[in-house]
Amino acid sequence: DLARLTRGIMGDTSRVTTLLARLRPLDLSSNVTRNSTYDLAAFEPDFGYQLALGGIDDFLTEEGVPALGAGETSTRSATTGADLPFGFSFTLRYAETDAVRFQNTAQSLRETRTYSEEWPVATLRFSKPFRGGPFALVTVSAQVRDRTGRTEQPSAAGTTVTGLSSSSFAPDLLLAFRNGMRFALQLSNTTQENRGTSSITFTDQDQTVGTLSHSFRLPRWLSNSRKLLNATVLGRWTGTDTCLQPLGTEECNSISSTVNNEITAGFRTDLSSEFEGGLDFGYTLSEAGHLNRRISTMFVAVNFTLRLFAGNLR
Repeated sequence: DLARLTRGIMGDTSRVTTLLARLRPLDLSSNVTRNSTYDLAAFEPDFGYQLALGGIDDFLTEEGVPALGAGETSTRSATTGADLPFGFSFTLRYAETDAVRFQNTAQSLRETRTYSEEWPVATLRFSKPFRGGPFALVTVSAQVRDRTGRTEQPSAAGTTVTGLSSSSFAPDLLLAFRNGMRFALQLSNTTQENRGTSSITFTDQDQTVGTLSHSFRLPRWLSNSRKLLNATVLGRWTGTDTCLQPLGTEECNSISSTVNNEITAGFRTDLSSEFEGGLDFGYTLSEAGHLNRRISTMFVAVNFTLRLFAGNLR
């Protein structure tokens, strides 16, 4: 906690303390996980195995019995952030993972090593409450996330290397109205690249999710006590395009193009202290452009929940 350290050294009135007061603690972590799998093992593992002492070689065999598979995963990460003036805040994270897996085959141990790195993983948020007007709270945020990785598999013919990289951008908006109504809008765009030995697969996905929720009293002609009705309307639009590009060429051939649209609405209310009822209905549309196929579905569902208690709960 750099802000707390500076406060203890320079005091609360220092300018440096004031500048660093909004910084969040720097969280550094390093984890190592080792595991192995045995088939009908009749031995009891020693404390070294139970406490994951030693290296990966100590997990390949135990009391002379070879394992079906063993793995070791090392993860390191660093996270920090700050609370800025005027309702702004941000978080920043870096993480890397190094994993190796050994699988026992009839001839030998097959080794697979995977390395991945996430940087940057950043979130910027603005949140402001209002004392007057139609809005009680407005929150706007955006997240950026980049990830790269590769998988190596050694063999007698050489080492096979495949790569993966992805990038995503996801902004969202939340509006809380004075009358209790809430509106949330989430956008996201994700691009992914899978690099194989002979080709590259590109995937591009866009998604939009909107949710409107509100709670209001039932009219008196439906409920004498005017029960509270919770209503939610959700809309989701998702489009995914995938193409394959052979190495050494510039043309990317489309192999998949799908669109999924969904609109649903739900209502929930307490009919009595033990009885709850709900009504859901919606419409979904799925299109697969590469197959020239289109499927639409409409549904209506009525559900009830009965809560029974035996004795007093304390």
